Amino acid sequence: MTSHYDATNVAVFGQVRWGLSERLDLTAGLRAERRDASYDDSSGAHFDPRDDMTGGELAFSWRLAPGRSTYVRFARGYKAGGFNVSLAGVDFSTIDNAKVTPDEIQFGPEYLTSVEGGYRFASGRASADVGVFYALRTDEQIKIPLQLRLGDPSSFLFVTANAERATLAGLEGTFDWRATERLDFSAAIGLLETKIERFSLFPELEGREQAHAPPYTFSLGAEYRLPSGWFGRVDLSGMGAFFYDYGYDIKSKPYALTNLRVGRDWGRWSAALWGRNVFDERYTVRGFYFGNEPPDFPNKLYTRLGDPRQYGVTLRYRF
Repeated sequence: MTSHYDATNVAVFGQVRWGLSERLDLTAGLRAERRDASYDDSSGAHFDPRDDMTGGELAFSWRLAPGRSTYVRFARGYKAGGFNVSLAGVDFSTIDNAKVTPDEIQFGPEYLTSVEGGYRFASGRASADVGVFYALRTDEQIKIPLQLRLGDPSSFLFVTANAERATLAGLEGTFDWRATERLDFSAAIGLLETKIERFSLFPELEGREQAHAPPYTFSLGAEYRLPSGWFGRVDLSGMGAFFYDYGYDIKSKPYALTNLRVGRDWGRWSAALWGRNVFDERYTVRGFYFGNEPPDFPNKLYTRLGDPRQYGVTLRYRF
């Protein structure tokens, strides 16, 4: 089987910013793009879609007082369509998954419409940045793991298809506090809620969360510095459980990792001894569920672990 694919993108975009008053700014941007693509192969498949896509933003920013501001932003983004070359050359008369047809070789563009707002604060020893957002994804491109023929692990592949509607909402915040001249604290938190609202090709996924979208992420840090240049830092970061993928309802486990760093700065030089995942936490970052082991090829979960405990030394010189 042989195939040919090409695509051409042409776009025009611009952004302007107005100072509506001493404290109020308006930012507006617009982008228009046309993408012409073509695909054909020796099995007879041929597609030549043309995608006309537009996006932009409208944002207001208010300076409430020295060190204090707030903002609101409306935006629309897009992502061009494409082709599932993994399906090229497949004999569709021999597959067991009836949902996959030659029409699934092509998938269309995706659009995201969002609104977000936030508040920023900085005064003396403390600063904070908090934002909330809501977004609607239209024709979202979702990559589905599929096994086309039961009992044949070589037929396991990924197919990208368009889900008609999905939503996401959340909150993000970062905080810094200089407790003393020598001690600093920092923190960050993210809360996320996602949902596939409508997916006609795979209706069993409707109402489910997105894959790789943990409901929370966090990080905490503390750093202590001496006037002589010696310093020490500890960081704790982690996330909640998330779905590995869309073809099965299996989640990871929540985890938290601890990193340490000790060193000294002098002049242009800096040296540090560091450790990542110092407690050697065993955690997974990816998972696949399919039949791969003979003779009966039962479905089984295969996972990829995150980095184990690591130590190192870093030496820097600033020119």
